[in-house]
Order: sequence, then C-alpha cells, then structure tokens
Amino acid sequence: IILPNGISKKIGDFIEDQGVDFFPTVILYGLGETEETFRMDSYLTNYGVKSTLQYIGSGDYKSQPDLQRWADETRAARRAARGD
Repeated sequence: IILPNGISKKIGDFIEDQGVDFFPTVILYGLGETEETFRMDSYLTNYGVKSTLQYIGSGDYKSQPDLQRWADETRAARRAARGD
C-alpha cells in the first residue's frame, strides 16, 4: 500500500506497525493528513461506519474531537431543522 505520506509498505508491515489487533479494522486519515485521524475496529455497524465517515469527511473532528458528542450534536441539529 502507499501511505498518505507517500511511503510504500507491505500490508503486513503496515498492520504490525499500526498495532492492529482486531479485524476488521478501518484506519482513516483526514484530507491532506499523514497521521492516523481515526480508527474503527472490531464490530462495525452500518450506522457507526456511516457516522464516522461523515465525521472525518466533514473535517468536524478538527473542532469536535469526540465522535459521540459530534453525533449527538448533529442529530439534535437535524431534529431542530425538521421541527421535531
């Protein structure tokens, strides 16, 4: 694989270097970042994967470092916008 910093590694070496202990594991990098931004591992739900990808993709992890708090705030904002 080619890492965000441009270094090429064998996947086994990458897994070992990153300390991956659970499968499946998804390691995410923010746009333009070379360090791991977020990790999802072990039991992955559809909602959890979708929310995490939205969280990282939006860049909101930079201003709200807690995924669960971000998800709660996002759901509350959606409910308010719908008038629930």
